[in-house]
Amino acid sequence: ERNYHIFYEMIQGLPESQRKMLVLARAEDFFYLNQGRVTSMPAKDDVEDFNRTLRSMEVLGLKPVEQESIFRVLAAVLHLGNVSFAVAVKDNMEMAVVHVKQHVAVAAGLLGISMEDLIENLCNKSQVTRGEKIVSPLTLDQALDTRDALSKALYASMFSWLVMRINTIVDKHMKSRSIGILDIFGFED
Repeated sequence: ERNYHIFYEMIQGLPESQRKMLVLARAEDFFYLNQGRVTSMPAKDDVEDFNRTLRSMEVLGLKPVEQESIFRVLAAVLHLGNVSFAVAVKDNMEMAVVHVKQHVAVAAGLLGISMEDLIENLCNKSQVTRGEKIVSPLTLDQALDTRDALSKALYASMFSWLVMRINTIVDKHMKSRSIGILDIFGFED
């Protein structure tokens, strides 16, 4: 079974020029999508479903720049999932380092942040104690957990923004905002 259908639909449905801009090829190429080994379903037309999503966005009045931002965040999540780490030793201490920088560079570019800052935050934890900032390297497992937590936070924040935006569009006079939505299953531990 597949979860988060929008990822598969986006990869299949976006025009080639947008896929190139987002550095998207095939669903099989992305760790978050290939774990279940089901990247396509015979009875599901990802292209048509994606086109339906685009039409819904247009009907709701989502601006092209908002749509592009949604796809940039979704693509960044996929590229973050492909960030791999290796173990390095410094001062007799094992620490995680980004193994191949290609996906972290793409994710950083899509998010509009520096690759160096993203690597720093994927491989280290920072604490402020008594006004002093202490940076400690993460282990391999901690770095993987950090990568996945960041991906989950990006997706959740984008989803929350989208729900708020839809609510704002649907009824500008609502005092209490809510929307009935789909299943949001996935990214569980």
